[in-house]
Amino acid sequence: MKSPALALMLFQQTLPKKELQIMSNDYNSNSGYTFIVNSLQDIIDPNDGVTTLREAVNAANNQSGQSTTVFNLAPDSEIKLIGQLNITGNQIINGPGAGSLTISGNNTFSNFAIDNANVVISGLTIANGLDGIDVGSNSTVYVTNSNITNNADDGIDVNGNDNTINLFGVTITGNGEEGLEIDGTDNTVSASNSSFVGNSVDGFNIDEGGNNNVSLNDSVFSNNGDDGIDINTDNNTVRLSGVTVTRNGEEGLEIDGTFNTVSATNSFFNNNSDDGLDIDEGGNNNVNLNDSVFSNNVNDGIDINTNNNTVSLSGVTTTGNGENGLEIDGTRNTVSASNSSFVGNSVDGFSIDEGGNNNVALRDSLFSNNSDDGIDINTDDNTVRLSNVTVTRNGEEGLEIDGRFNTVSAIDSTFSNNSDDGLDIDEGGFNNVSLNDSVFSNNANDGIDVNTDANTVRFSGVIAAGNGENGFEIDGNDNIIIGSNSSFVRNGDNGFNIDEGGFNNASLINSVFNNNVDDGIDINTDGNIIGLSGVISNGNGENGLEIEGNNNFLNAINSNFIGNGFLPISNEGNGNIVNAINSTLV
Repeated sequence: MKSPALALMLFQQTLPKKELQIMSNDYNSNSGYTFIVNSLQDIIDPNDGVTTLREAVNAANNQSGQSTTVFNLAPDSEIKLIGQLNITGNQIINGPGAGSLTISGNNTFSNFAIDNANVVISGLTIANGLDGIDVGSNSTVYVTNSNITNNADDGIDVNGNDNTINLFGVTITGNGEEGLEIDGTDNTVSASNSSFVGNSVDGFNIDEGGNNNVSLNDSVFSNNGDDGIDINTDNNTVRLSGVTVTRNGEEGLEIDGTFNTVSATNSFFNNNSDDGLDIDEGGNNNVNLNDSVFSNNVNDGIDINTNNNTVSLSGVTTTGNGENGLEIDGTRNTVSASNSSFVGNSVDGFSIDEGGNNNVALRDSLFSNNSDDGIDINTDDNTVRLSNVTVTRNGEEGLEIDGRFNTVSAIDSTFSNNSDDGLDIDEGGFNNVSLNDSVFSNNANDGIDVNTDANTVRFSGVIAAGNGENGFEIDGNDNIIIGSNSSFVRNGDNGFNIDEGGFNNASLINSVFNNNVDDGIDINTDGNIIGLSGVISNGNGENGLEIEGNNNFLNAINSNFIGNGFLPISNEGNGNIVNAINSTLV
């Protein structure tokens, strides 16, 4: 399909050289008639020697070919319509420029009503209608280099089916409802280099019907009363590229329907009064976001508020939002993010806040400088996979798990310099956590804190170093901890500490607990079972291993405990059983 600009150029190149009056029989079979409007009146009088716009449109409707209307009027002219202009024939209306000619109504009828026709409108301001342009069905409409403004309802209303609408260089502003509204099905709509600004409801809205195909490119959707873009129906395909969606009264982009496919590339969603993107109603949508920014929105950068959606992010930045960078409030959503940044948001960088049973994969991404947590899992039965993420300098936890029955894994990741813990399993319980080849360092409190009950935590190749309190702390009951090939060094309290709760089962293999300020390993509660194999605990400020609780069972095989002036193993409780097999105690 030719671009609107190219289509207009081709039409202009075929204009006949002779200027025709309304009733002329002169006709060019290649291009039809050319009608020259030279009157501001809105009447039909074939005998007055002038041509009005209504006469030209009506005459073009009655031609079999493509006719053209041009204007010979003074600059800054206005044609005030007394009724709707119905376009049912193929025609070009070629105005002198949007700043030179206004077609206006009285807000009770649409200025142009197009049905079953191929139409090009260029170089006009279309104002003060009910709708500026109303499109019925089976039409192809190009609007270029025009302004559509101050209409009582919509700037453009695509009210029927099977239309093709193309906008280029169009400004749609100050309309009483939507800038452009689609109410039909099977329409193809594109807009490039256009502005949808200051409309009372949405800038662009698919309100009824469905199965529409929309492309919005290099355009602005700003300062609209509700949403910049609202997809309110089902089975639509909407592609956004190079758009700026800013300062709208509610969402930047809102999806309220089902089974929509929506993509945004190289786009900005910022300073909106609610969310940058909100999947608010419906569900089963497929959303792809690439190389786009969601910033400084009053609530969330991205909010997934419904169920069964698939949302993928690549090269996305969510920053400076008033709540979360990305929030999930629904169930059974599949969310992935790669090469993305969740930075400087007022609550969490990434949050599963309501709903549950979501499937999340975050890789090669940054979660930093958020006021609360970098990543917060606040609901149940979610699966969250982290790979090569950096979670740093957040106001509370790096990663917080507050729900139950979640499966969480982190590989090749760094959790550092957070103002509380690197990882905190803080509420809920019965979570399954796997940590591999990851670093928990320089957090203000613990590197890892298991603060609830009945969790299973497995780790391998983990480094917990330089944390303000413990490298690894257990404060709950009945947890299973299995770790190997890891280092817990230079922490402000202990390398490994069971501080509260009890009846935990910990197996630590081929790991190092060195140079911590207090103990290498500290068992401070009762009824725990501890298995150590190939462990080295050396150079700590106090004991290599200290047991302060009661009725614990500890079995150490092939391990080394060096007390550094204190006892290598200090047993201060009652009923503890300590077996040291093939181990060195110094």
